[in-house]
This record gives sequence, structure tokens and C-alpha cells, in this order.
Amino acid sequence: MDQLIEDLTVVLIHLTASGNESWRGYDTDVLRKLKKENLIGLSNSWQTVYIGENFKNKSIEVMNKYQLVPEGKE
Repeated sequence: MDQLIEDLTVVLIHLTASGNESWRGYDTDVLRKLKKENLIGLSNSWQTVYIGENFKNKSIEVMNKYQLVPEGKE
């Protein structure tokens, strides 16, 4: 179940991102794990998630895993 929550969080961050940033209203344990894996950065106030290239690759990998296709990419 933990992996599913992490995967869904990755997809949500990806889909709600504006440029290389996203709001950080997600599970803090998942955010800490993603930060530890160097997939994201967090602002000092934890209000913003900063997305790097590694995260983008991970999000595509997760979306492929669950056969999710972003709208307009069918």
C-alpha cells in the first residue's frame, strides 16, 4: 500500500505542476522519501515542491506502470 501511495503522489505532483514547481499538500512521509531520493526539493517553508529532471523521468515511469496517459497524449 505504501508504494501505491508514493506512486499516486508522484503522479499527482506531476499532473499539478506549474513549470518545475508544485504545491506541497501531499503526505509528508512521501515527500521526505522523494527528497531523500533526490527526486524533489522542498522550500524552507515546505509550501513548494521543486521538481527536477530525475523526478520527471520517475513520473513518466510510474504513469507507464499504471498505463496512465495524460489528456491529449492518446
